[in-house]
Amino acid sequence: MLEKTPGSNPDAKRITSAFLPEEQEQLQALVNIFIEESSNLEDYADIYGQAEITKDQIRVTELREKFAKKDSPQDKRNKFYSQILEMIVRDFGNNWLPGYFSKASEYDDYFNGTDLVWELRSETGTVQRIAIDVTSGGTDYHNKVEKAKLALSTSGKFQTVKYFTSEMEELAGEVSLPKIVIGIERHKLIKLARLYLQLVNAHGSLKDKIYRNIVAFDLGQDLVNETTEQLDNWQSVIEKNINIATEQAATFTKEEEKQKIRIRISRLSEMLEQLKAIKETILAGVKKKDPRTGE
Repeated sequence: MLEKTPGSNPDAKRITSAFLPEEQEQLQALVNIFIEESSNLEDYADIYGQAEITKDQIRVTELREKFAKKDSPQDKRNKFYSQILEMIVRDFGNNWLPGYFSKASEYDDYFNGTDLVWELRSETGTVQRIAIDVTSGGTDYHNKVEKAKLALSTSGKFQTVKYFTSEMEELAGEVSLPKIVIGIERHKLIKLARLYLQLVNAHGSLKDKIYRNIVAFDLGQDLVNETTEQLDNWQSVIEKNINIATEQAATFTKEEEKQKIRIRISRLSEMLEQLKAIKETILAGVKKKDPRTGE
């Protein structure tokens, strides 16, 4: 993943003054390569049928063109930074955290708010997954966290990811995953992005040194803190929903209505246990990693 050799990108426009023109050009070229590695919807034609694939491709194209026309310069800067962070987390995430990170499809980015999928294997061998929404701004981060919390509270369901292929087992198609939002302070991201560029351009022992500097970067601890805090929040939301459903069940007299509530409580309880298991796997995996090497 790291041996990328982007060529000149004469069409790259100046997005931000945080990077030198040549830095921005190379970062944009790397981001373009990263975007091209998104899931190809055509690979899922045997699951959804060509008609549905074509419909979703048209929806993606329409939304992409809409954003290209209406996005402000600030929107474009934020998107650029977010894509850099996505790329770095995809390439280095398993140095800081247990498991593997994969790029979500452009469809799931636009319509399901998912940029990456994080897969983990528990000590019992069960594969667990989290949908990740990446952001680069502090205000946007808090807004997205609150939006995810509201969605979970009102729907009582996890996030749907339509175009997914597992890196850890034979599984492809639609999955339902708990979603977390991750971000990083802008000055940290700029520093990390420069290290990333140095790594891409370095050779020999210097490459090894820069790699170790990236692995030792404190983004890893930030990701652990953000993930576990949000998993705790989602547990609280589901526990509240279970309590509300239990109170509702006590007021119903018809057995059919009571049974619907029991099914909902059972589903919520399963979601709650899933969240607890994911958090346990994350913390157990983090303890085993050496922060200096990521191993």
